[in-house]
Amino acid sequence: MEKYGISVIDERDRYRYLHPNRDKRITEKALGTRYGKDYLEQSFLRKDPIQILYIKSHLRLVVDLQNNVKAMQSPGYAHRVKISNLQEMANTIIYVQEHGFDTQAELKNSLLASRQRLTELQTELTQHISDRKTLNSQIHYTGQYYANKESYSQFLKSKNKGKYRKEHTNEIQAYEEARDWLKSFYPDGKMTNIKTLKSQKEKLQQQIISEKESLNALGKKLKNLDTADQNVDAILQMQIPKTEKSKTKEYER
Repeated sequence: MEKYGISVIDERDRYRYLHPNRDKRITEKALGTRYGKDYLEQSFLRKDPIQILYIKSHLRLVVDLQNNVKAMQSPGYAHRVKISNLQEMANTIIYVQEHGFDTQAELKNSLLASRQRLTELQTELTQHISDRKTLNSQIHYTGQYYANKESYSQFLKSKNKGKYRKEHTNEIQAYEEARDWLKSFYPDGKMTNIKTLKSQKEKLQQQIISEKESLNALGKKLKNLDTADQNVDAILQMQIPKTEKSKTKEYER
């Protein structure tokens, strides 16, 4: 209004604009999403988180947090909150608002579920890394087996096995080592071919990469949830004088 003479009203939870050269207000829908209440309020919050204290919310937890923080800022409150702490509290309220937590229980349940999922993902990742190690051994010994199989066949056909073994010690030992490992791994004697093993490893490797990315994202989410949970506890547990609480609620009405 001060800069451009455009007035803005909040009607039915939507903004309507009146340009000085018009007689009829323009709806946010006609102007586009960048003029919508939700979009603009988020923009205001990014510039000044403290604005969250004065934005109406249908979430009970947000309202309770707003009331407590505003009461702590009143002149009658003995220990007024420092600006830096106030901004952190405001950011916590923004987080609660953006994620739609209606109650403290919902926030704690989300935190608990995320912790459980993190444990599950860590278990799955550990198992798949172990599976990859086993696949690597299968690929290694299968390749070693076939690479030295011909030398071992010649050894069995040789009339002077002692001489042949001495001349081809490395190949024979490599074959026997691979044969013994594969026998213990495939009790039924049905070996998986190299092509299939490499394909399985490639799929498993992609799964491991995906799980690591999910773990990283979930770790960040869990950190934010944990911070929000601690801050919400701190805000709600602060002892606000009853007179200040009543004044804040009266102001809200």
